[in-house]
Amino acid sequence: MYSVHRTVLHAAFSIPCGKKRPIHLVSDPAVFSSEIAAAVGSSGLPSPVSIAEVAPAELQEEVRSALWRRAMPVLAALPPLPPAAPSTVLLAGPLQHVTAAYRRLAQQPAAGSQQLHWLLAVPADAQRARAALQPVLRESQRALVLACVNASCARLAATSPGWGGVRLLPWPAGGAEPDWRLRQLGGRTLRVLAPMRRKLPPECSSSTISAYRTPQGKKRLCGYLGQVLNIISEKFNFRMKLIRKGGCGKLKSDGTMDGRPQWLLEGRGDLAAGTCTLDVQRSTAVYMGEWFYSDTTSIAVGRPGHHHTDFLVFGVLTDPVWALTAFYIVLFALLLKMAEMIGHAIRGCITQKPQDGNQNRPKSESGNGSSSQPNGHEPGNVHRPVASLVDYIQQSVRMFLGQGDDVTSALPATRLLMIFVYMTTVTLMSIYSGNLTAFFSIRRDAAAIDNLEDLAASPIEPHVTFGQSHYYIFENATTGARGQIWRKMQECEDCVHRSYKTTETIDFVARMVRGERALFQSQRSLLKRADQYLEHTNQSASALCPLHLARQALRRDFYSLMFPHHSPYSALFDRAIRQLRYQGVIESIFAQVAANKCTRTAAPHYEVTSLDWHLLAGAFYVWAAGLAAATVVWVLEWCTGGRCCRPRRRQEQEGEKKGAMCEGETMLEIVNSSSL
Repeated sequence: MYSVHRTVLHAAFSIPCGKKRPIHLVSDPAVFSSEIAAAVGSSGLPSPVSIAEVAPAELQEEVRSALWRRAMPVLAALPPLPPAAPSTVLLAGPLQHVTAAYRRLAQQPAAGSQQLHWLLAVPADAQRARAALQPVLRESQRALVLACVNASCARLAATSPGWGGVRLLPWPAGGAEPDWRLRQLGGRTLRVLAPMRRKLPPECSSSTISAYRTPQGKKRLCGYLGQVLNIISEKFNFRMKLIRKGGCGKLKSDGTMDGRPQWLLEGRGDLAAGTCTLDVQRSTAVYMGEWFYSDTTSIAVGRPGHHHTDFLVFGVLTDPVWALTAFYIVLFALLLKMAEMIGHAIRGCITQKPQDGNQNRPKSESGNGSSSQPNGHEPGNVHRPVASLVDYIQQSVRMFLGQGDDVTSALPATRLLMIFVYMTTVTLMSIYSGNLTAFFSIRRDAAAIDNLEDLAASPIEPHVTFGQSHYYIFENATTGARGQIWRKMQECEDCVHRSYKTTETIDFVARMVRGERALFQSQRSLLKRADQYLEHTNQSASALCPLHLARQALRRDFYSLMFPHHSPYSALFDRAIRQLRYQGVIESIFAQVAANKCTRTAAPHYEVTSLDWHLLAGAFYVWAAGLAAATVVWVLEWCTGGRCCRPRRRQEQEGEKKGAMCEGETMLEIVNSSSL
C-alpha cells in the first residue's frame, strides 16, 4: 500500500517588484539552506533531491552545498514524471515563487505519484505560510510545511479534515506522525475507464458495469460494480468522467499491454473499472487495488445425460462376477461328483455282499426320468454307477436357474452339500434380481467431467481464451493432465480463441451442451452463458442448468480496480472497497443485480416413470438370440437329420414289425397250449 508523501518546507522571502532589482532574503541564505538540509534528513525524504525550482541562484548554490555536505545526491533538473524511483522535488524561495511553482507542478497528472515527494521551504512565519499555502495544497497529497524566520523554524503538517480541503497543523519535532490519510477529494473529477457502448442506451445494459444516459442527459454507471463506484463517489465527494475503453489487458509480443492498462500507463485515465482478474502481468504494468469480488475458474461441459444400457440383462454384473459365477457352477459340479464317488467308495468297503440282481443290471434298462431314482436304480442300491461330470454340471446350472435337480443321491454328504448349493444359488439370484430391479428403478447418469484428468481422458475439445488468466495455466505445459490438455489445444484449430466473444455465441454454447466442447472460464461467466442459452431456447429460468461445472476449481480469481502505479487515489479506494466488502454491501448488490438464474444442480423429484424400451431391451435380445439359435439347430436337423435318421427309422420299423410278429407267435403258442 503506497501513500502520497509530500513534505512542504516554507521559507519566507522578500522579493521587491521589478526584474532588474536583486532578490534579498530576510534570513541568511547559509543558515536557511542548513535548515532545509536538516529538514530533508529528519523528515525521511528520499534521494535524490531536485533543486531546479529553488530561487534565487544564490540560495540554490547554498542548498546544493548543504545537501552535498550531508552526502545527499542532487538533481539540477526535475525528475521525469512519474519518476522511476523515489525522489524529492524541493521548492524553496520567496512565498510567491513557491506557491506559483507548486500550483504549476501539482496540476500535472503524474504529480501525484507516490514515488514523488515534495519539499517546500519559505522564510516566513507560520501564520503567513498557513494563509498562503492552505488553499493551494491538494487533499490527495501529503505535505509538511517548514516556516522559518531567521534560524527559528516551525513545522506544519497538512492533513485532511474530511470535507475536501486541507488544514495545516503544528508538527513539533519528535512528535507523533500526523494522520496523512486522504478522506475526500473535494469535488474534483476523476477519469474512469470503463467498458460501455459507443451510444449510451436509456437504460442499463449490463449486470456487471455499464453506463446509460438519464432523461436529464447525464451519464450514470449501473451494474453491481457501477453501483459500488456510485456509492464511493458520493462518500468521497468526487465526480466521474466516463471514458469508453474495453479490455482488461493482454500481453503483446513486444512486451506491452493493451486495453485499459495501456491507457493508464499513458496517463489517459485515473482508474479503470471492470471485472479484471488480478494476475502477475497486470500487477506488473499497473496497480491492482483491493478486490471487490472473487470467483473460481472452472470447467464447463454439457450436463451428463441419462445412461442407457441396451443389454441390461448381462450388464447388471461385471465381467469378473460372471466369470466367478461360471467358476462356481463348475466347482460345485466337481464337488458333487467327488462327494458321490467318495460316498460310493465308503459304502463299497462297508457292504459285505452286493445285490446280484442289481449289480449287473444293464444300462439299457435304466429309467428315462420317470422313475423315482435316476438312471433306473432301485432304492437302497449303493453300488449304482456315479453320474458323469456333465450331468453334475447340468444339475448345477439347473439349480442356478431355479429349475431343481435331476441327479438325486441317497448319500447324506451329497444331499448336505446340495443344500448349501441351493443356499448359495438363492443368494446369488437374489442379488442379481435386486440389482436388476435397482437398475430399472433408479436413474443413472453418465459420468461427468469433474477434474482435469477426466477432461484429458475424454474426447471433448478443451477451449480457452488467449491472454486471460486461465490461459496461462496450460500454456507450454508438458506433463500430467495439463500437458495432455495443452496438446489437445495445439492439435485443435480453434480451441484457443482470440476474444471471449466467440465463446458467447449460441452455436458455441449449444455445442457445449451437446458434450462436444469444454470451456475454461469463471463460474459466473459460465452460468451467464447457460442463462443466455435457456433464454434463446425459450426455456424457463427454473429449468435444469444445461451446463455442468466441474467440482475441481482450477484457481481462485480476484477482481479489482486498476490504477497507475503510485496513484494518490489507490489507498482511498482500497479502504472504501474493503469496508463495503466487510459490511456485505457489495455482496448484497451483487445478489440483487447480477445473480445467475441458472441452477447448478437438478431439483429433487419423486415421480415414478414408466419403464422405457431401452431398459427392457436386454431381455428381448436374449429371447431373440435363443430363438435364432433354436432356428439354426432346427434347420441343421432338417437338412442333415433326414439322411441319418431314415435308415435308423427303417430299422426301427422293421424291428417293430418283427416284435409284433414275435408277440403274435407268442400269443398263438399261449392260445394253443391253453386249448390243449
